Amino acid sequence: MKLFKKSSRNISMILYLLSLILDCISNIAVINISYDLVWTNNSANTKMLMYILIVKAFLYVILFYLKRKNENLHGKFKNKIRREFIEAIFLTKNIDDSKHTGELTTDLWMGIEWMGVYYFEALPDLIFKLTLLICGTLYMLYVNYKLAFLFVATLAIIFLLEKIFDPLISKSSQSEGQINEEYSMMSMDALNGSETLKSLNGVDFYKSKLKNKSKLLKQASMGFVYLTTLSQLFKDVVLNIIKLLSLIILFRYMIIKKLDMNIVITNAFILFIIYNSISTLHGSFLKMAKAKVYKEKISTYIKYSENYRSLDKSDKIISDSDYIVFTEDLSYKYPQSKGRVLKNINLRIKEGHKLALIGSSGSGKSTIIKCLSGFLNNFQGEAFVFGLNIAETENLKKIKSKMCIILQKNHIFSNSVFENIRISKKNATEDEVIDALKKANIYDFISSLSDGIYTKIGEGGFELSGGQKSRIAIARAFLRNASIILLDEPTSSLDRENEFRIISNLKELFKGRTVIQTAHRLETIKDFDEISYMECGQIIHSGNHEELISISSEYREYFNRLGDDMDYEE
Repeated sequence: MKLFKKSSRNISMILYLLSLILDCISNIAVINISYDLVWTNNSANTKMLMYILIVKAFLYVILFYLKRKNENLHGKFKNKIRREFIEAIFLTKNIDDSKHTGELTTDLWMGIEWMGVYYFEALPDLIFKLTLLICGTLYMLYVNYKLAFLFVATLAIIFLLEKIFDPLISKSSQSEGQINEEYSMMSMDALNGSETLKSLNGVDFYKSKLKNKSKLLKQASMGFVYLTTLSQLFKDVVLNIIKLLSLIILFRYMIIKKLDMNIVITNAFILFIIYNSISTLHGSFLKMAKAKVYKEKISTYIKYSENYRSLDKSDKIISDSDYIVFTEDLSYKYPQSKGRVLKNINLRIKEGHKLALIGSSGSGKSTIIKCLSGFLNNFQGEAFVFGLNIAETENLKKIKSKMCIILQKNHIFSNSVFENIRISKKNATEDEVIDALKKANIYDFISSLSDGIYTKIGEGGFELSGGQKSRIAIARAFLRNASIILLDEPTSSLDRENEFRIISNLKELFKGRTVIQTAHRLETIKDFDEISYMECGQIIHSGNHEELISISSEYREYFNRLGDDMDYEE
């Protein structure tokens, strides 16, 4: 699926240009008729006036319709781009891991607005004005070669000034946009981290940083305004001089040729339209320069989304149904990393099998979970779940319908408990949600809140503790009733007491399901069917707990470093 249909964009552009042309024609017609009515008493002029008024009214109805049609297409375009942008963000985690929420928010709202301006205002307006300038040049040649010479000279000077100022203005626009994004990021951090700032007595320090960034933003904005104003000033001076010379030549030409006054007025009006287009041409270039910055950003997101969909990895189906998860030489490299964080990972996981991935921080455990979750797509090797290639978008949707993922940090949405749980199964009933909460051992607490399961939690609502957030995530998993559960250190942020309580809930959740979990403590995975110990992106040893104790010194040393109570004999 393309970014948007070019035919729709072209139709909109044609409609916009047509509306501008009709506007020009109607204005010229009014000038001619007005002159005839003032200087002649012919009764036919009265009828002509009536006809012109009717035609003018009809033209304005058409103009109104065309503008509404263009606005409608503009609105559809922006809605489509918003959907594409959001899909690109949610399609994989690649795209936003390196992006701050503030930056993404700025790109989403400002970027899409300016992208609409680019295609539906600036570009059609620029094409219309350039077309008008070409027609104006030909018309001036027809009227008087001196006017044509002045006109061409004006265009040359204007485009020379544009050539001088355009790189400076584009650079200034990019700088302003970058600083604006940085300010948005800092503001978002200040809001999200307000309690941390207060606890560290860092409010004044951060306010100072925000103030300095605000000053930089003001300077960048004023720099952009200064350049655009200076550029426009030079162009206005040139245009005013040329307009004066053109009028002198036109009236001199009228006297010599003894032209009728209405012809002179018409020509003067045409000159006015043409030179007015030249004067506003600068504004069109400015819009183009500003819009182009955001257009390129949004296009990058959409292109990433399209590339993801068009990935042509192996489409073979693993026929061996014994393995519900199968990877072959799975490798991955983050864009910002020097080397691969995963190296030739081969997993063979049967239905109902429970696999634990352990190892030091940076060993690649979480990256495996991200790859199998579809958060990372540009990996090397093969990865299949339910016999389907996870690199294919349509396959990924099918896989995720039978998969549940519990991460280290589980987001709580600003909504009721009911809606927060039901997000994992959109058609879930109240009874189903309550049952999931009971299985996660959090229903008693939720029912004690003011509005029970309809109590608002998250930002702006009741604040949950770390353990309670984990139980909400587990309740979502119970409600989803997925065949495969992927967990990325779900208890890493909890204290030991809460961790032991959560583990009992997880054991209940794991019954009859295929589980892949990363872990940092032995208690959470000691009873798993298989444990894979990882170092530097590779699986060093695999086996159950007893087997690894006897064959892997690295496994024993790892847990000794963590201080786990391991009862084994050398």
